[in-house]
Amino acid sequence: MSTIITRSVKGSPLTWDEMDDNLLNLKYGSYTSVKDSAYGAVGDGTTDDTSAIQLAVNRGGNIFFPIGTYKLSAGITVGSNTNIICERGVTFDTTSAVGVNVFYASGTFGTAYSLTANTAVGDTSLTVSGGDGANIVANDWVMVQSETVYDTGYAGCKIGEIIQVESSVAGTITFKVPLVGGPYTTAATAKIKKCNFVENVSVNGGYFIGPSTPTVYNCAVRFDLAFNSNIYGVRGKYLNGNGINLRDSIFCCVDKVHIEDSLDTGSGYGVNLTNCVQDTTVINSTFARCRHAVTNTNNTNAYGLTRRVTYQNCKSYKTINTGDAFDTHSNAEDIVFDNCISYNSSSSGFNIECGSVNIIGCKSIRSVGDGITLTCGATIKPNEFTVDGCVIDYAGVYGIRVGPATTINTSATKFVKISDCTANNITNSGVFLNGNASMMLTNAEVSGGYYLGDSINAGGAYIGDYVKKFRINGGHYVATQTASNPIQVNGTSVSYGIINNNILEFSVGSATGACLYIRKCNNVIVSGNQGIQPTSSGYGVRVFESPTKIHVDKSNDFTDCNVPGVGSAGTITMASDTITLPITGDCFVTIDTEALGATDNLSTINGGKLGQVITLSQANSARDPTIIDDTGNLRLAGNFVMTSVQDSITLIYNGGAWIEVGRADIA
Repeated sequence: MSTIITRSVKGSPLTWDEMDDNLLNLKYGSYTSVKDSAYGAVGDGTTDDTSAIQLAVNRGGNIFFPIGTYKLSAGITVGSNTNIICERGVTFDTTSAVGVNVFYASGTFGTAYSLTANTAVGDTSLTVSGGDGANIVANDWVMVQSETVYDTGYAGCKIGEIIQVESSVAGTITFKVPLVGGPYTTAATAKIKKCNFVENVSVNGGYFIGPSTPTVYNCAVRFDLAFNSNIYGVRGKYLNGNGINLRDSIFCCVDKVHIEDSLDTGSGYGVNLTNCVQDTTVINSTFARCRHAVTNTNNTNAYGLTRRVTYQNCKSYKTINTGDAFDTHSNAEDIVFDNCISYNSSSSGFNIECGSVNIIGCKSIRSVGDGITLTCGATIKPNEFTVDGCVIDYAGVYGIRVGPATTINTSATKFVKISDCTANNITNSGVFLNGNASMMLTNAEVSGGYYLGDSINAGGAYIGDYVKKFRINGGHYVATQTASNPIQVNGTSVSYGIINNNILEFSVGSATGACLYIRKCNNVIVSGNQGIQPTSSGYGVRVFESPTKIHVDKSNDFTDCNVPGVGSAGTITMASDTITLPITGDCFVTIDTEALGATDNLSTINGGKLGQVITLSQANSARDPTIIDDTGNLRLAGNFVMTSVQDSITLIYNGGAWIEVGRADIA
């Protein structure tokens, strides 16, 4: 008797070649055919085969579906250690059914026992009463849960995780690995309950078709509380709600599936991971005309986050109903998108709302919205976002947008790191960083990469409000409009930034903007940047609205620009014969008299940096300042009265005083 390959029961799913080998040997091996006379499935597309298929599947083991169209009026319940094998050409027809999970495998939760003491992230044990602890033994899998809400204003997910027990002694339950969720506190009604998994289920092949009515939801495969179970080679059309749905499951794999035309306007998911799905992969799969190719959700009053899930080598084609192609809702963390591609998304190519994500080597091509949207502050844990080596080509809004959630659950991010990405043909800015008064975007870094956008504000990069401790390093930023800027820093409460070693380019001539435009921020260092302006018409660095502690050092090269260095520090009004410089780099400073008087004196300039060179000019020819020698910290070749906006005086700072370099007395 030949041996059927059953590797999909434990480990990776069957390959098509292995499935073919099985099919050639099935009549000699150990299997159950749903068309055997003992069960009586017909597969003619007309006969309702539901009862016959259920009878066969109840046997467990290897269940074989010969070629045919199997009409179903209800779902098929699948138990542990069951391997569904479909011959090529098998169709499951649910066009006349409503709310059917064609293959449904489900475990159960045990009784929930209350914790008797608090436990925290990183702990390896917890305590319950001795009597309760006796119901849990070594190697059990348990859910640890709490009423603490992870994402108020979004999914409303309650924290929880599935973890394996090392030992249980006198109410002390020790785990094989540390807890990653929590804290789980008695005040928040923390509990523990046993997971009774359905195990080692696989569904291999089959074409699943539902009705084309968007509000009728069927599902090809649904696993609830499943362990080590796999879905391979499944295709689905008009399933509308969820093509494939995993809930509270661990160590599962979805491989080489294709889901198309999921039409519901509120869901419309290809693959949906619900509640506490952990350590699971969705790989080598394609999705067409779904609202979301993949996402995660949670049921009301359910516990646990989706954690440690990898989406790899997946493609989405033309999302519908204003849907993001690759999506996470807020109830998730430690999610990876690896080499996934979105084509023609009707919203963002990638939309991230969860606690932490790595997006690696992915592409968003022709999205109506952003290429990648990173939403911060939606969860109680500070965000950890990494985007590396991604490509965005044609985005209707931003290339990569980092911004605050509508409802804020944490006040700052842990880090946002964007490296070596390309954003080309972007309607707005290539990369956009922004927080708000309730959520400070902290530790944001954009390194390397190429960013070209068509925004009037900033083509390459725009740093907006409430960004703290940021770095823009070693990239190439391009503005396509004459009045735009390759990089613009223009936000409230923006502070402690480094902008260094970038190429700042205008792709058009006759620029009126600046390679780097800075306003309303403080403590920013600008070094090692190079400006490219084809007709030398714009500014190198331009500073407005009195930012403070802006250091522009001499390593920058803006010789291509009409006004190299800092274009202007703006107009500064004298007060008590004194002005304070907003920047620490070479700049042009326009001064005006106090209270717009006809005359005034300037004897002291605060805020200088050793070696800094400034040029002073008056704001209005009707208001004449006198630059005073040796009363404050100015050392001149005598007093200098400005009587025209054409007059100027240039000074250099020696660390203690401003020394006259030269003057122009045009009048």
